[in-house]
Amino acid sequence: MTGIASSVKGMRVDTDGLSLITMLSVVAYFGRCVKRGVMPEKGKPRKKPGPPKTGVGHAVGVRLHPDLKARLDAWIAKQAVPVTRPLAIRILMERALDAER
Repeated sequence: MTGIASSVKGMRVDTDGLSLITMLSVVAYFGRCVKRGVMPEKGKPRKKPGPPKTGVGHAVGVRLHPDLKARLDAWIAKQAVPVTRPLAIRILMERALDAER
């Protein structure tokens, strides 16, 4: 095979010894990437990174001024069952909206 050259995607590759081994190892590497899901295969959507979706509702970001945050934390501290800030905001919002009826 010495002296034989082939064209791979427009690149001229000499197929004697080390060049051939390098080319085969690159092909094997990309094959492993596709098998592990690092690179998408044709027709298959790529998995999105991160944990799976947990909720159905829409995420809403809220900024709280320090005085309102302190009042919210004081309300949370008074509760018999510990609640998180997001849960406390949902509880208080439901109470406020139910009071309007």
